[in-house]
Amino acid sequence: MTMVIREAFREISASVWDNIAHKKRQERKPAEEALTDRVMDRLFDIPHDKLKTVTFSKPEEGKNGADWEWVFLGKDGSNFTVRVQAKVINPFVMQYDELHYKQGKSKRYQSDLLIDRAKASNALPIYCLYTHADELDTKKMWRCSCDKSNKVYGCSLISAHTVQALRFDKKKKSFADLQSYLLPMHCAVSCNVDPILSYPEKISQYWQSVTAKQRHKLLASRHIKQSNNDTYEFLLPERELKAFSTSLLPEIQSRPAKHIQAILDGEEESVDFEEIGVRAVTLFFE
Repeated sequence: MTMVIREAFREISASVWDNIAHKKRQERKPAEEALTDRVMDRLFDIPHDKLKTVTFSKPEEGKNGADWEWVFLGKDGSNFTVRVQAKVINPFVMQYDELHYKQGKSKRYQSDLLIDRAKASNALPIYCLYTHADELDTKKMWRCSCDKSNKVYGCSLISAHTVQALRFDKKKKSFADLQSYLLPMHCAVSCNVDPILSYPEKISQYWQSVTAKQRHKLLASRHIKQSNNDTYEFLLPERELKAFSTSLLPEIQSRPAKHIQAILDGEEESVDFEEIGVRAVTLFFE
């Protein structure tokens, strides 16, 4: 199963990378929503015994700051959930213009909203950054052992806590500032191959490793300081938001949430996905 998902996600990332390059040649900005639709369309080509994607009408903006929910299911019903928000690079200035976006009538930062809602749903909050770069310094990028192609960064993942921390560090949003934190999408779903662990355990362990490495990088910033050697909490300026506490990593659940069980039972029409506030849910099967 892992190989099928890995290859599919590589292909999807390459497609996004090429599409942004094509738009740049046309002197047009790539559209985030169109790229998300493109990704969703390609997911439907993957056999349903490997994963299942259900899409819905776009929820009212401001519900929870997420576009997409990933649920990694073990054979025993255990599961690990990820909430994903997409953003696209502006290839003409090489920055993610809307990364530090204020959302809805409350004008809260989307990263804060995504983190809060994900915590309430026992999910891991991440961003998927649609990316293209004419030149890529691979020495600064996440080291992927299974693919050295630049195109695997077409769909790059980054922790929402990292985005939040970078916001307090001069609102950094350029590709140059973010590139060392980005990891290829296929890595997050397939790079932990420990045969002893269940699929949810593999994903959870992988993200624990990712956040540990990103903590060390963020500590180099003079705007961020570590508050506790045991929990690795960061104190961020202004509101003293805490990021990267081990307690903020969601727990593996023993059984699927109600809306996930409804999808598994083929009864997704009975679920109020407007209330859940994501435009798609993808289930990954062990």
